[in-house]
Amino acid sequence: MRRYRNSRALGYPDRPVGDPWVNKEPYTDGAQRVVAERNPFFWQVDQEGKQLPYIDRVNFSISQDVESLMIDAVSGRLDMQDRHITTLQNKPTLAKNAKAGAYRLIELVSSGAQQVQIYLNITHKDPRMREMFANKEFRQVLSLGINRGEIIELVYLGQSEPYQTGPRPVHP
Repeated sequence: MRRYRNSRALGYPDRPVGDPWVNKEPYTDGAQRVVAERNPFFWQVDQEGKQLPYIDRVNFSISQDVESLMIDAVSGRLDMQDRHITTLQNKPTLAKNAKAGAYRLIELVSSGAQQVQIYLNITHKDPRMREMFANKEFRQVLSLGINRGEIIELVYLGQSEPYQTGPRPVHP
């Protein structure tokens, strides 16, 4: 089930959609789960002409908070999970507990750029700061001065790779 631009749409199972899934048990206050079924009118097909998605029905349990979702994840009680727990902050915990929880982590290539970035305010109200931040050489020196490898090792227990902001090398 893809991430919805408007999560309130999950509460309307009779709403016509062009998405791969149709909500049968919607997300409402107090819901214990969300059930989605394959949309028979979904427009995409695979390379052999078979209509997508392949799975007929999916059930999503509702967690009260990210902490309880993480407990379910590290104990191996989830079949698959991406949303809410796949942050760089949670990655070391998930990696450390994968063997004990009998699960595996699958690395997805995000279509987005990066998880952590530094943005300088090049419209700063102080003209001297604005001039410094707008200086390309200053930004290059700042970038070279950041030890990305050390940050990844210390903060994320080695569970990442350093990249500049922008599409990754494998992105089409």
